[in-house]
Amino acid sequence: EKFDHDLKIVASGDVVVKGGVYMTGDLTLRANASAAEVNSSTPNATPQNSGGTGKVILETQPTSYYTGGPATSFPLEIKAKNITLGTKVGGVAQPIAGLVLSSAKPTAVSTTGVAQRADVVLEATGAMEIYTTGDINLTAGDVSAVSSAGKVVKSTAVAAIIGENVTIKSMGSRSEEHT
Repeated sequence: EKFDHDLKIVASGDVVVKGGVYMTGDLTLRANASAAEVNSSTPNATPQNSGGTGKVILETQPTSYYTGGPATSFPLEIKAKNITLGTKVGGVAQPIAGLVLSSAKPTAVSTTGVAQRADVVLEATGAMEIYTTGDINLTAGDVSAVSSAGKVVKSTAVAAIIGENVTIKSMGSRSEEHT
């Protein structure tokens, strides 16, 4: 069952996600936050950047991470109603220092008739807002599968950002907005 609430993950450094998140509420991944913002004694602190290098990193793991040995690879999917990377308060964006989506780690062994799926997908059914001062890196992986007699086997290792309305706002010297 999907998580039916809003969720905000805040860190002064990197926010690293290595497993799936499935929810019906809104998700905020807030890397590069100020010390006051991550301090549990100031839960309502106004968001400010730490001035650091905190990124949001979404990456699949080697198959041995899950099983102790060669096996089917697992996708990493982050799915929510609305997704925000960084934050925007009072019209002022507080960006992350970069975004990494990578499906390059799985090293699954091909098994006849078994599909391999090592995707990294960041998907909002509504709005996707990304505020960053750094680069956005999407790295697709490499998987393979062997079809058996009469059975088609599909394999994927894509890195994707999907949303009904996607806004990517660069806050650096090359400031651009793409919708």
